[in-house]
Amino acid sequence: MNHARTLLLGPALAITALTLTACATSPWRANFEPEPGVTPLAPIPSDVVVVRPAPFERIDEALLAFERAWSESDTYWEDWPEHEKRAHADRLIDALQLPGGSDRWTILGASRFTSFNAIDPDAGDLRRFASDIGADHAIWSSYDLGRSERVIDRPVHYPSWHYSYGRFGHDGYGGYDGYGGGFGSHTVWVPVTIEADETLWMAYFLARR
Repeated sequence: MNHARTLLLGPALAITALTLTACATSPWRANFEPEPGVTPLAPIPSDVVVVRPAPFERIDEALLAFERAWSESDTYWEDWPEHEKRAHADRLIDALQLPGGSDRWTILGASRFTSFNAIDPDAGDLRRFASDIGADHAIWSSYDLGRSERVIDRPVHYPSWHYSYGRFGHDGYGGYDGYGGGFGSHTVWVPVTIEADETLWMAYFLARR
């Protein structure tokens, strides 16, 4: 099974391309895609938000089931009968290890991205974002994609000689004209290709009905 493929987030989310994020803002916030047709909710206190992991394999199986059903269907998934869309949403919610299915939970959307950097879902930014969108549950998962190439900028320092022309010193008549100079250093940033571990991250944001 090729986990590096473009994943489908099924009824919970339209297809999006994986995003390599290196931005300073929260990657959960920057890569969030809201569930189509769901009314945005008011923020809630962050201390009521539950943040916890779910096995990637469970989520992947639910997404694969949706992918197979869509590929075999003659209609776009948004045009499926409500009971079919609900069945796939229930399968996804069950994969997130939440009881009650879509009768109990509203999927507000999901975030998905790949990163070469260390991500800590318990650091606080995932919880803060979930509270901002009214989600009382943020269920995350990750998958090791292995080593990949990335391009980074590395500083290269080298010595340089600088000189200037001007008035120097004091000779009783206001100084004298001449050249002066000295050694210094100069820095340039050079793109370098390296290998690094890449990880796929995803999080689903849900609210109890």
